[in-house]
Amino acid sequence: MIIERELVVNTFLLLPRVIVMLMKKITVVLVAVLAAGGIVFLVVHSLSDHYLTTKTAAQKPAIIACQGTHEIHNVLIKNNQVDPGFTDASLCDTLVITNIDNRQREMAFGLHEHHIPYDGVTEKVLKKDGSLTVTLNQAGTFTFHDHFQETVIGSFSVQ
Repeated sequence: MIIERELVVNTFLLLPRVIVMLMKKITVVLVAVLAAGGIVFLVVHSLSDHYLTTKTAAQKPAIIACQGTHEIHNVLIKNNQVDPGFTDASLCDTLVITNIDNRQREMAFGLHEHHIPYDGVTEKVLKKDGSLTVTLNQAGTFTFHDHFQETVIGSFSVQ
């Protein structure tokens, strides 16, 4: 009986040490897993940014110096929609994006979180009846969107 009591007492005395030892091991494993995950995230993020946004000089659209009068393409933002949603234009035409809605918009070129400049404009705030005018001086297909409301999106092609 005395041996059993001593065994129970010793077990209760050892139990906190065992718990602390297990918690230290779990903490080391958890820190290692989090560190490895962080490294993987940084590598993937860095590579994806490089391969999704970097273009060589041959891939970047050339900027043309436009002269003379060309066609004007009007795009309206009305009822949270872009009309027309796609515009087909020629080099040196003009694109005018006008916000008719009763809400402020922050129009940006490129995909969300990867804005690109077009005709020197990366993004511009448009209040009601405000407009953004760009000269279509780069060939290719481009996207614009409202930074505040991602569903308001349009695109244009310049040939």
